[in-house]
Amino acid sequence: MRRLSSLILYVFAIPLLLAACSGPTNTIPDWIANADDPPLYAIVSAMPVELSFLLEATAVSETTIVEGVLFHHGKLAGKNVVLSLAGVGLEGAVTSTETLVDAFMPDAILFSGVAGGIDPTLRIGDVSIAERWTRHDVGLMNDETKWYPACPELVAVARSVRKPQMVICPRLGDCLTYTPRVDVGGNGVTGARFISSEEQTSWIYDHFSAMTVDMETSEIARVAHTRRIPFLAVRSVSDRAQGGAQNEFRTYAALASENAARITMAVLAGLD
Repeated sequence: MRRLSSLILYVFAIPLLLAACSGPTNTIPDWIANADDPPLYAIVSAMPVELSFLLEATAVSETTIVEGVLFHHGKLAGKNVVLSLAGVGLEGAVTSTETLVDAFMPDAILFSGVAGGIDPTLRIGDVSIAERWTRHDVGLMNDETKWYPACPELVAVARSVRKPQMVICPRLGDCLTYTPRVDVGGNGVTGARFISSEEQTSWIYDHFSAMTVDMETSEIARVAHTRRIPFLAVRSVSDRAQGGAQNEFRTYAALASENAARITMAVLAGLD
């Protein structure tokens, strides 16, 4: 648990990173800027395969269970972290993120995981870090569509950090014939169903100009936005969200998860 000073910091002021994410209207007193409590970063994934690479790299000091959610505490990339699974789907993403925020008040939330590729230029294994998120199955590009932004400062870090070597070979199956790239910017969308048809993919791309599609991120972004927690999602393409997507997912989920994890750790290391 954070010390009392962290609780005061959270309730009565905005941390420096949060100020940058919330816009220019916030001001930070000097005593807040100089608070000696080290930041706590939350790393969230939906599925065990997505979190496994991050857990392997984390020096876990303890685990706790809060409201049925298992949290791993420790050090990753030199930072204090708490790692957890949100579960697959919208409802789990909301409840687990709310539990995370209520219990630990992290200074930022980073999501690391896989997604279906919507933008035609994205290939399997590529990593996409969107600047904003919405639901593709609620409203269209009009007043009904509510977008939730990633933290601009975190996006800037993602653009500037040195990118690690990407994985090109799945543990089972043929290796990729190219080196995956990292694409920072654009839109990401979330929905209640796994997208696996060319018709659905084309519709989403036409209406939202989306880079990727998944089943959790916009809801985690919404909770983070509501609770004023800086947020960033790192999603690697596990499938092309068209016919055959299920088979692609089974083949490349681990590869995509590891690529997302490597970029997530690079961003985390860059948060100095």
